[in-house]
Amino acid sequence: MSDRPQLLTFFLTSSQPRAWLVVASGQDKTQVVEMSKGQLNRWSASLWLAPRDYRCRYYCGDDRQVVYHGPASLKGPEGEAMDRLVSVEGVLDKTKSDLIHILLVEDNPATRAALAKLLHKDGYAVHSAEGYQTALAVAKRHRLDLAICDINLQDGDGSDLLKELKAVQPLKGIAVTGYTLPEETEHYREAGFSIVLHKPTHYPELRSAVSALTAIL
Repeated sequence: MSDRPQLLTFFLTSSQPRAWLVVASGQDKTQVVEMSKGQLNRWSASLWLAPRDYRCRYYCGDDRQVVYHGPASLKGPEGEAMDRLVSVEGVLDKTKSDLIHILLVEDNPATRAALAKLLHKDGYAVHSAEGYQTALAVAKRHRLDLAICDINLQDGDGSDLLKELKAVQPLKGIAVTGYTLPEETEHYREAGFSIVLHKPTHYPELRSAVSALTAIL
Protein backbone atom coordinates (compact mmCIF):
# COMPACT_ATOMS: atom_id res chain seq x y z
CA MET A 1 0.00 0.00 0.00
CA SER A 2 1.17 3.53 -0.73
CA ASP A 3 0.82 6.62 1.46
CA ARG A 4 1.68 8.99 -1.39
CA PRO A 5 -0.68 11.95 -1.98
CA GLN A 6 -3.67 11.37 -4.26
CA LEU A 7 -5.41 13.89 -6.51
CA LEU A 8 -9.03 14.39 -5.42
CA THR A 9 -11.48 16.64 -7.25
CA PHE A 10 -14.38 18.27 -5.39
CA PHE A 11 -17.48 19.59 -7.19
CA LEU A 12 -20.11 22.16 -6.29
CA THR A 13 -23.08 23.51 -8.26
CA SER A 14 -23.84 27.16 -7.47
CA SER A 15 -24.93 30.32 -9.30
CA GLN A 16 -22.85 32.51 -6.96
CA PRO A 17 -19.94 34.48 -8.49
CA ARG A 18 -17.26 32.82 -6.32
CA ALA A 19 -16.79 29.53 -4.47
CA TRP A 20 -14.25 28.08 -2.04
CA LEU A 21 -13.33 24.70 -0.66
CA VAL A 22 -12.01 24.46 2.91
CA VAL A 23 -10.10 21.32 3.91
CA ALA A 24 -8.55 20.51 7.30
CA SER A 25 -7.16 17.52 9.16
CA GLY A 26 -5.86 17.06 12.66
CA GLN A 27 -2.28 17.07 11.39
CA ASP A 28 -2.23 19.81 8.76
CA LYS A 29 -3.01 23.49 8.58
CA THR A 30 -6.43 24.32 7.15
CA GLN A 31 -6.38 24.86 3.37
CA VAL A 32 -8.71 27.35 1.71
CA VAL A 33 -8.84 26.87 -2.07
CA GLU A 34 -10.76 29.07 -4.49
CA MET A 35 -12.73 26.83 -6.85
CA SER A 36 -12.74 27.14 -10.64
CA LYS A 37 -16.02 27.73 -12.45
CA GLY A 38 -16.94 25.60 -15.45
CA GLN A 39 -20.12 25.38 -17.48
CA LEU A 40 -23.65 25.26 -16.06
CA ASN A 41 -22.60 26.83 -12.72
CA ARG A 42 -20.37 23.83 -12.03
CA TRP A 43 -17.45 24.59 -9.71
CA SER A 44 -14.47 22.33 -9.06
CA ALA A 45 -11.23 22.21 -7.10
CA SER A 46 -8.50 19.58 -7.18
CA LEU A 47 -6.14 18.88 -4.27
CA TRP A 48 -3.33 16.45 -3.62
CA LEU A 49 -4.18 14.84 -0.26
CA ALA A 50 -2.20 12.23 1.67
CA PRO A 51 -4.13 9.25 3.08
CA ARG A 52 -5.96 10.30 6.28
CA ASP A 53 -9.30 11.80 7.32
CA TYR A 54 -10.16 15.37 6.35
CA ARG A 55 -13.00 17.72 7.27
CA CYS A 56 -14.27 19.60 4.21
CA ARG A 57 -16.79 22.32 3.51
CA TYR A 58 -17.90 24.44 0.54
CA TYR A 59 -18.55 28.16 0.63
CA CYS A 60 -19.94 30.41 -2.08
CA GLY A 61 -20.89 34.07 -2.44
CA ASP A 62 -19.08 37.24 -3.43
CA ASP A 63 -16.46 39.57 -1.98
CA ARG A 64 -18.94 41.03 0.52
CA GLN A 65 -21.05 38.09 1.66
CA VAL A 66 -20.54 34.35 1.99
CA VAL A 67 -23.52 32.09 1.35
CA TYR A 68 -23.21 28.67 2.97
CA HIS A 69 -25.13 25.76 4.48
CA GLY A 70 -24.51 25.21 8.16
CA PRO A 71 -23.93 27.14 11.38
CA ALA A 72 -20.42 28.48 10.72
CA SER A 73 -19.08 31.32 8.62
CA LEU A 74 -15.87 31.25 6.60
CA LYS A 75 -14.17 33.17 9.43
CA GLY A 76 -15.54 30.92 12.16
CA PRO A 77 -13.57 28.43 14.28
CA GLU A 78 -12.05 25.51 12.41
CA GLY A 79 -14.12 22.95 14.29
CA GLU A 80 -17.37 24.63 13.32
CA ALA A 81 -16.39 25.34 9.73
CA MET A 82 -15.94 21.67 8.82
CA ASP A 83 -19.05 19.60 8.24
CA ARG A 84 -18.09 16.87 5.77
CA LEU A 85 -15.71 14.01 6.49
CA VAL A 86 -13.62 12.78 3.56
CA SER A 87 -11.47 9.71 4.10
CA VAL A 88 -8.53 9.30 1.71
CA GLU A 89 -7.46 5.66 1.71
CA GLY A 90 -4.03 4.34 0.84
CA VAL A 91 -3.96 2.67 -2.58
CA LEU A 92 -1.89 -0.02 -4.20
CA ASP A 93 0.93 1.29 -6.36
CA LYS A 94 -0.20 1.15 -9.97
CA THR A 95 1.69 -0.55 -12.76
CA LYS A 96 1.72 0.90 -16.25
CA SER A 97 -1.18 -1.35 -17.27
CA ASP A 98 -3.29 -0.01 -14.36
CA LEU A 99 -2.99 3.62 -15.45
CA ILE A 100 -5.78 5.52 -17.16
CA HIS A 101 -4.84 5.83 -20.85
CA ILE A 102 -5.78 9.11 -22.52
CA LEU A 103 -5.72 9.96 -26.23
CA LEU A 104 -5.00 13.68 -26.67
CA VAL A 105 -5.94 14.97 -30.13
CA GLU A 106 -4.75 18.54 -30.72
CA ASP A 107 -3.27 20.01 -33.91
CA ASN A 108 -1.43 22.87 -32.17
CA PRO A 109 2.02 21.46 -31.29
CA ALA A 110 2.67 23.78 -28.34
CA THR A 111 -0.76 23.21 -26.81
CA ARG A 112 -0.50 19.45 -27.36
CA ALA A 113 2.91 19.24 -25.70
CA ALA A 114 1.87 21.38 -22.71
CA LEU A 115 -1.33 19.41 -22.04
CA ALA A 116 0.42 16.07 -22.46
CA LYS A 117 3.06 17.11 -19.92
CA LEU A 118 0.45 18.22 -17.35
CA LEU A 119 -1.67 15.09 -17.79
CA HIS A 120 1.40 12.89 -17.47
CA LYS A 121 2.39 14.75 -14.31
CA ASP A 122 -1.06 13.98 -12.89
CA GLY A 123 -0.42 10.28 -13.35
CA TYR A 124 -2.11 9.48 -16.67
CA ALA A 125 -0.64 7.55 -19.59
CA VAL A 126 -0.92 9.99 -22.51
CA HIS A 127 -0.96 9.14 -26.23
CA SER A 128 -0.76 12.25 -28.40
CA ALA A 129 -2.06 12.74 -31.94
CA GLU A 130 -1.99 15.82 -34.15
CA GLY A 131 -4.99 14.91 -36.28
CA TYR A 132 -7.80 12.61 -37.33
CA GLN A 133 -5.83 9.87 -39.07
CA THR A 134 -3.03 9.80 -36.52
CA ALA A 135 -5.60 9.42 -33.74
CA LEU A 136 -7.20 6.45 -35.46
CA ALA A 137 -3.80 4.82 -35.86
CA VAL A 138 -3.08 5.29 -32.14
CA ALA A 139 -6.47 3.78 -31.22
CA LYS A 140 -5.65 0.66 -33.22
CA ARG A 141 -2.34 0.17 -31.40
CA HIS A 142 -3.12 1.09 -27.78
CA ARG A 143 -5.81 0.51 -25.17
CA LEU A 144 -7.57 3.81 -24.46
CA ASP A 145 -9.97 4.90 -21.73
CA LEU A 146 -10.61 8.52 -22.68
CA ALA A 147 -10.19 10.79 -25.71
CA ILE A 148 -9.71 14.56 -25.42
CA CYS A 149 -10.46 15.91 -28.90
CA ASP A 150 -10.19 19.27 -30.54
CA ILE A 151 -13.20 19.58 -32.85
CA ASN A 152 -11.71 21.54 -35.76
CA LEU A 153 -8.81 19.37 -36.87
CA GLN A 154 -6.81 20.07 -40.02
CA ASP A 155 -7.72 16.71 -41.55
CA GLY A 156 -11.24 16.17 -40.22
CA ASP A 157 -13.95 16.82 -37.65
CA GLY A 158 -13.53 15.77 -34.03
CA SER A 159 -17.15 14.62 -33.75
CA ASP A 160 -16.72 12.22 -36.66
CA LEU A 161 -13.41 11.10 -35.17
CA LEU A 162 -14.96 10.17 -31.84
CA LYS A 163 -17.58 8.02 -33.59
CA GLU A 164 -14.81 6.12 -35.37
CA LEU A 165 -12.76 5.81 -32.20
CA LYS A 166 -15.75 4.32 -30.36
CA ALA A 167 -16.12 1.80 -33.19
CA VAL A 168 -12.53 0.68 -32.58
CA GLN A 169 -12.84 0.40 -28.78
CA PRO A 170 -15.13 1.70 -26.00
CA LEU A 171 -13.91 5.00 -24.56
CA LYS A 172 -15.26 8.25 -23.16
CA GLY A 173 -14.80 11.64 -24.81
CA ILE A 174 -14.17 15.28 -23.90
CA ALA A 175 -14.64 17.86 -26.65
CA VAL A 176 -12.51 21.02 -26.63
CA THR A 177 -13.75 23.75 -28.97
CA GLY A 178 -14.43 27.43 -29.41
CA TYR A 179 -17.87 26.68 -30.83
CA THR A 180 -20.26 25.95 -27.98
CA LEU A 181 -23.64 27.35 -28.98
CA PRO A 182 -26.49 25.19 -27.60
CA GLU A 183 -27.12 23.49 -30.94
CA GLU A 184 -23.39 22.87 -31.42
CA THR A 185 -23.01 21.42 -27.93
CA GLU A 186 -25.98 19.14 -28.56
CA HIS A 187 -24.30 17.92 -31.76
CA TYR A 188 -21.13 17.04 -29.83
CA ARG A 189 -23.11 15.15 -27.21
CA GLU A 190 -24.94 13.22 -29.92
CA ALA A 191 -21.54 12.26 -31.30
CA GLY A 192 -20.70 10.68 -27.94
CA PHE A 193 -18.82 13.38 -25.99
CA SER A 194 -19.64 13.30 -22.28
CA ILE A 195 -18.24 16.78 -21.56
CA VAL A 196 -17.79 19.85 -23.79
CA LEU A 197 -15.20 22.47 -22.79
CA HIS A 198 -14.97 25.93 -24.34
CA LYS A 199 -11.65 27.27 -25.62
CA PRO A 200 -9.48 28.68 -24.25
CA THR A 201 -9.61 25.91 -21.66
CA HIS A 202 -7.61 26.32 -18.46
CA TYR A 203 -5.93 23.16 -17.23
CA PRO A 204 -7.74 23.02 -13.83
CA GLU A 205 -11.03 22.82 -15.74
CA LEU A 206 -9.71 20.06 -18.01
CA ARG A 207 -8.26 18.23 -15.01
CA SER A 208 -11.64 18.31 -13.27
CA ALA A 209 -13.39 17.00 -16.39
CA VAL A 210 -10.88 14.16 -16.73
CA SER A 211 -11.19 13.29 -13.03
CA ALA A 212 -14.98 13.23 -13.25
CA LEU A 213 -15.00 10.80 -16.20
CA THR A 214 -12.16 8.55 -15.06
CA ALA A 215 -13.48 8.21 -11.50
CA ILE A 216 -16.00 5.61 -12.68
CA LEU A 217 -13.62 3.61 -14.90
